[in-house]
Amino acid sequence: MVEIVREKPRPGDWIRQAYWYNADDPKRKEEAEDKVSTAIFEMAVGFNVATKPIQWEHVTPDSPQVPPPPKRMQGNLKCAIGSAEVVTRFVLGPQMTDTLEPPDLDRLRAATRRAHRTAGGGGLLTNEECDDRINELAPSVAARHL
Repeated sequence: MVEIVREKPRPGDWIRQAYWYNADDPKRKEEAEDKVSTAIFEMAVGFNVATKPIQWEHVTPDSPQVPPPPKRMQGNLKCAIGSAEVVTRFVLGPQMTDTLEPPDLDRLRAATRRAHRTAGGGGLLTNEECDDRINELAPSVAARHL
């Protein structure tokens, strides 16, 4: 299984998975698509996102879209690539950023941007990216300082 996805996909991003199979055996194509479908579903659940239906592509080993197949595989090799566009992210319960007053949220965003730069992060974080990091990390950071 080849995973092609960045962390925490947002609406408009794509979740992709790929799986090599021997195209000489018709059952293998269906098996590969089942494995890719399951992996995409598990990723969507793990990231709390919903996706559009999977779009399929079957490529040969010379495709630049995927790494070479495992050396142990022989025959008429193909790679099933499934791609599903993220349409929404689910928010489970109230988020920390929803409970803050605007001046407090602005200070936390500024601190998050400084920490991002200090850690070697490139580019300026958007407010949404800052809020995601605050909601994800703030509870664990606060617990360490209690």
